[in-house]
Amino acid sequence: MTIASNVDEVAWDLEPLLPVAGHRGVDQLLDEADALATRVEEWRGRLAGLDAPELAEVLGMVGEIMDRIGRATSYAGLRFTVSTDDAAVGALMQRTEERSTAINSRLIFVELELSGVDDERIEALVADDRLAFVAHHLRSLVRYRPHLLSEGEEVVLSEKSLTGASAWSRLYDEQHTAIEVTIDDEAMPLALALAHLESTDGDRRAAVAHAVTAGLEPGLRTRAYIFNTLLADKSTDDRLRSYPSWVSSRNLSNEASDESVAALIDAVVRRYDIAQRWYRLKAQVLGVERLKDWDRLAPLDEDTATFDWADATEMVIDAYGSFSGRLADVVREFLDQPWIDAPLRPGKRGEPSARTRSRRITRTCCSIGPRSAATC
Repeated sequence: MTIASNVDEVAWDLEPLLPVAGHRGVDQLLDEADALATRVEEWRGRLAGLDAPELAEVLGMVGEIMDRIGRATSYAGLRFTVSTDDAAVGALMQRTEERSTAINSRLIFVELELSGVDDERIEALVADDRLAFVAHHLRSLVRYRPHLLSEGEEVVLSEKSLTGASAWSRLYDEQHTAIEVTIDDEAMPLALALAHLESTDGDRRAAVAHAVTAGLEPGLRTRAYIFNTLLADKSTDDRLRSYPSWVSSRNLSNEASDESVAALIDAVVRRYDIAQRWYRLKAQVLGVERLKDWDRLAPLDEDTATFDWADATEMVIDAYGSFSGRLADVVREFLDQPWIDAPLRPGKRGEPSARTRSRRITRTCCSIGPRSAATC
């Protein structure tokens, strides 16, 4: 494995996600998914009565559809994360999401029909090895029964998502990525400016915090409106689906009960004093009477170290390796393949955004490619 020594050399190659390069590859994947969806639709109204081999055939095709849609949307979405200011890339992502949403809407009947199968029948089906690849999914459908709507209602929610939450989320991405902060007469992306809050100089941390506040002020009302709109959209979904609380849908997805999560939250709230104690101790170490908000990330040691990309990646591999050799192998594969995009540049998203479709966020300052869809 050869690891680059310069972070500016660490750029990903997304083309392996596609059968042919560029836009044509995205269109080919979606064309194939569309054709497979037509074949799956031939089973409409009959899924609940299928035996294991027939159901495995149908769900195998659904899996192939999801693979093609996932590769197409990951390619377009990941390109957008590093080029939010590129109109052509934005147009590609919009077109890809429109087509993938239309295909997914045609397949809503699959989960609705299967969610109506009784528990005993589900268990009998998943006992067959040919359905092992979807056993967990079939069992999970049972949990969503009380929250599913009619097919027509589900299709409307799916189709409208593009001009609803998804559109607002993209607008937030574009607004947030454009934020610049001026420090020492130098304009820089917000993500880079926030890194300066880890300075060992208290006065500099304060100056950076004020500069960040000034940089965030333009467009603040617009971003707040986007946030509130997304909250209202989620509230409407929760109400229509009869979820008992705002967190219930997330708990269901995580396969956790509302009660267990509430107990966890209560336990954390009861011990807020631990964090308060830590901040009081940190204030003493820093020699200040009371910790300011810009001191929260202050290093406790004046002697800070700088690591080049090669040294940093070895440290990450060692950390994962101490926990799991398999995880360390996965990290090595990401580093060996062109699956990481590290440099900061204009138009690249710099921190977690409101968009969640096909992407998950890491706390590193690089974006991770084809194996997952994480971005900084």
